[in-house]
Amino acid sequence: MNHRVKRNRKIKFVSVFVYLFLSLQCVLNGQLPVYQIEYQPANPVAGEQVTFTILNNHNCFVETIIPDYANDPGNMLPFTATYTYPDPGTYYVRLDVMIPPVCLVLRDNPSTKRDLSPFFLIRPIGATSFSEAGGAYPLVIGAPAGIPTMSQWAVVILFLLMIIAAKAFQYNRNSRLVQ
Repeated sequence: MNHRVKRNRKIKFVSVFVYLFLSLQCVLNGQLPVYQIEYQPANPVAGEQVTFTILNNHNCFVETIIPDYANDPGNMLPFTATYTYPDPGTYYVRLDVMIPPVCLVLRDNPSTKRDLSPFFLIRPIGATSFSEAGGAYPLVIGAPAGIPTMSQWAVVILFLLMIIAAKAFQYNRNSRLVQ
C-alpha cells in the first residue's frame, strides 16, 4: 500500500511539472498560444445576440473578446461573451490578451502587459473547421427579415380589392343571365 501511494505521488508530481512546464513555455518565450473561438448563431442578424466562447483558454492569461474593434475598441468582454450587433454590416472581431502581474515577471519583455492576439482561429458553432483570423476576423451581420412597409401593404390591399371586385362583377353578370 505504501509503495502504491509513493508511486501515485510521483505520477502526480511529474504530471503537474509537465503541465506547468508546457503552460509556461508560451509565457517564457513571450508568445501567445493559438486560441480557438466559437460563435453562435452561425449566421447572425442585426438585433440578435451573438455568443462567443473560447475553447482553449490559457491559465496564465486573461482573454477578452472585442466584438466591434473598428467602432468600439474599448469594449472588451470576458468569455463566455454575448454581444448584440445593432445594424447589418461587417464587424471586426479581435481577441485581447492581458497578462496578470503574477505571470508578467516570467516574460522576456515585462513591459508588455497586454497584447492583441496576432493570430487566432474562429468558427461558427457546429462548423467542422476553423477560419484563420490574422489579428481581426470580419464577422458579417445580416439584416433581419423585413417588415412590409405601408406602400407594400397598400399594393396587397389594392390587389385583394381588385379580386373582390372581379368576383362581384362575375357573380352579378351570372345572376343576370339566369333571369
